[in-house]
Amino acid sequence: MGTGANFQPPLIALQSNISPQDNATATASLGLARSVASAVAVVVGSAAFARAMSAKREILRAAGGGDRVADLLSGSKAQGNLFVVETLDAAQRTVVQGVLYDALRNIWIETVCFCAAGLLACLLIEKKKLQKTHVEVKTGLEGEEARRKIAQEMRMKEKKNDSMA
Repeated sequence: MGTGANFQPPLIALQSNISPQDNATATASLGLARSVASAVAVVVGSAAFARAMSAKREILRAAGGGDRVADLLSGSKAQGNLFVVETLDAAQRTVVQGVLYDALRNIWIETVCFCAAGLLACLLIEKKKLQKTHVEVKTGLEGEEARRKIAQEMRMKEKKNDSMA
């Protein structure tokens, strides 16, 4: 299925709940929020993985690879040196794969919790029927001036109606 289904539906939901003249701003804001969230997720996930691998440094050393394997697969170097696992003998590889499993398991649990929170947040989205007619929006200064005049006329009508009542 992929991640494609995560892009269009939220954008359509966002655009259907704002005024047409704000579509560009909302779309750009959503894109920025996605980019920042992705960057934060990568950094947090990398830090969590590095921390978990550092905590297992003694296990890696005891597995028979000595300081070399422990240094290569702990801390911030762990992600870049995963290829080392394939060069180990079967007994060492089993231990290192167990350590990798433990490190990734916690990240997986955290990720699933964030996904669950996102799914719960989706329940807060209100149902709204999409319009079938196209609304042309004037942008720029002319469009803003036209909207200002319409708002001013509406306020004048409201004042007139209030004074009659």
